[in-house]
Amino acid sequence: MRKNDSGDVDRGRARGYDATMKYRLVAVLCLCVTFGLSAESAQWEFRFAPRFWGATVAGRYMLSPPTIEGVETSVTGLLSSAYEGAGYYRNPDGSFYSVPQHGSQVAAVGFARYDLVWQIGLQQGILPRYEVTADRAVTFVTYQGQFNHPFSDEEKLFFASPRPETEGSLRGSVIGGLAYSVVTTDEVTRARRGVAAELAVEWGPAFLHNRVLAIADYNRSTLSAHGYLPIYRAEPDGDRNRFSAYLAGYGAIDWATGPHIPLAVRRSVGGRSPRPGPGGSVRGYGAGRFDATLKVIGNAEIRLHLPAIVVPQVIPGFVLYTDAGYYLDTERTSPVDEENAGVILSSGAGFFLDLFGVEFVFYTNYLWTQGDVTGKRWVPFSLGFGFHF
Repeated sequence: MRKNDSGDVDRGRARGYDATMKYRLVAVLCLCVTFGLSAESAQWEFRFAPRFWGATVAGRYMLSPPTIEGVETSVTGLLSSAYEGAGYYRNPDGSFYSVPQHGSQVAAVGFARYDLVWQIGLQQGILPRYEVTADRAVTFVTYQGQFNHPFSDEEKLFFASPRPETEGSLRGSVIGGLAYSVVTTDEVTRARRGVAAELAVEWGPAFLHNRVLAIADYNRSTLSAHGYLPIYRAEPDGDRNRFSAYLAGYGAIDWATGPHIPLAVRRSVGGRSPRPGPGGSVRGYGAGRFDATLKVIGNAEIRLHLPAIVVPQVIPGFVLYTDAGYYLDTERTSPVDEENAGVILSSGAGFFLDLFGVEFVFYTNYLWTQGDVTGKRWVPFSLGFGFHF
């Protein structure tokens, strides 16, 4: 939190600064949407995805027109911006927070922040595309920057923590690696098939604008893979799905080292498209929980697509899942030894609605190994913006 010259929190100054930031950041959110609608040339590819109160735009420019037989050299870019809620689940001493048995302080774990991520990189194809829409195997190197601005609230756990990110953070890193993908999506049934994998190494040295806000100096390696296997497909009614089902699976291992590992790295699984760590990847526990330096994630699902509603592009369905995660904190952030490593497991079901390629998923979750932050094993409702993977 912002402090005055005496070292005390200047609440008026903090509120004024935060209000100014909110208005200024609206322009960045609008820029993301506008940028995503500007593709014209065949050598450009764009992907647009919504976030809660924000948007992501990713682009790729092929240095020569794409061909089926040859590999491609591409310049890649990404801009992602959102005003969002985040969770922090540790007491000031680093131990895990849990709501008192008769308490009502669960709101203390959440805080608001502005998040801005940008990437620019070079991608070189290794294996040509053939039956898929991009090179099957590529090597890549990407510069990534991230700016976080938390909006101050002295009652939240995050601002009572010793983390330097409570004043905001500006982080930069270089990510390099290999990726392989033959994943395709049926245009009518929306069922996916194929496999994909990525090996990424991230280097975030202190000299790469990592001392401006909340010092960072770290390395991390990430290996991830996901795959899809169709198991049933009823013959579509023209361009409308009738019923289809497929299996989906994801697995990842993420290991971070270094003298100053930032919170964003501790609580995520890396690569070109980072995803939440154990607390968010194992559904129902709460994104941001169980932050650690070593994380292992496993997800398994069956997705059932029902007949299209009104128009072919609106498809409802059901998903059944089981998630598992393991975390090991070599920094031993918690003074309670048993909290520095553990296994979490959840299962559940959800109803989804595919609206023109964007999925909204409503889950109910059961937590097998321990409860949520309130101690409950059954989490009756949670929302996903897009499929889990």
